[in-house]
Amino acid sequence: MIPVFVPLTPFKPSLEIDFEMLEQECTFLADAGVRHLFVNGSGSEYGSFTFDEKVKVAQCIRQSFQGECTVHISSASYLETIELAQACQESADSFALLPPLYHQGAGEDGVFAFFEKVVPNVARPVMLYNNPTIGAGIELSNTLIQRLVHSLPAIQSIKDSRPASEATVQLRSDLPQLSIYRGASGGLAFATKYSLQGIVSINVGDAEQFVELQKELCDSPAPDLANVERKENVLKQNFLQRLNGSSRIATAKRDLAGVLKGFPTRCRPPMT
Repeated sequence: MIPVFVPLTPFKPSLEIDFEMLEQECTFLADAGVRHLFVNGSGSEYGSFTFDEKVKVAQCIRQSFQGECTVHISSASYLETIELAQACQESADSFALLPPLYHQGAGEDGVFAFFEKVVPNVARPVMLYNNPTIGAGIELSNTLIQRLVHSLPAIQSIKDSRPASEATVQLRSDLPQLSIYRGASGGLAFATKYSLQGIVSINVGDAEQFVELQKELCDSPAPDLANVERKENVLKQNFLQRLNGSSRIATAKRDLAGVLKGFPTRCRPPMT
């Protein structure tokens, strides 16, 4: 059971990506004990990247971080998704894949057909990325997830960011072979309680605290879940108080700048 982090993207005053600072962020995360990164997640401002930037960010992180890298490759086009997977192949241990972006109203058969086109044509294991707040708002139901996992064996994990944690818990029961990571609500105590593989977070500035909580859970034969949950809630509430009208990404960047000297807090539009 592990915390997985989405590296935040540092931008120069010109809003070009600052790759030297991105390398420093990877070193900071490794030194904090982080062993798995979710590269080009929504918290990285992936939606503002060009195709080439997506590839270069993945390459930079792969070269700077010795742990596991899951690289997000979603696109509205299944052809572009395959092309991006091929371009990022050497940078990825696995690929994360959302339902097709911007195709609002697509039915489950259409979404299945999209994955059926992409998954056999990428050369890495696939993590389903279930986040209905992104793109067309398509949610992968547990029924569709089961259909995908049974039909496409390269799908080996899921980042489940649906608001309803009950659906994630049911998924654990339905698909015991699937590695499940919780996004959205639910922390390490939740993941431990329901035998999930971990969580995915953009709160990079709190990485060291999350790693310490992970150790507290893993090092004890009978971990105090309630105590860990209280500590997680303190971290969560403190973060929410710091939002102060800003986006979560901007707030996470300010937090990181407080522990990683020189990290720029600027975001690309429309993030503020």
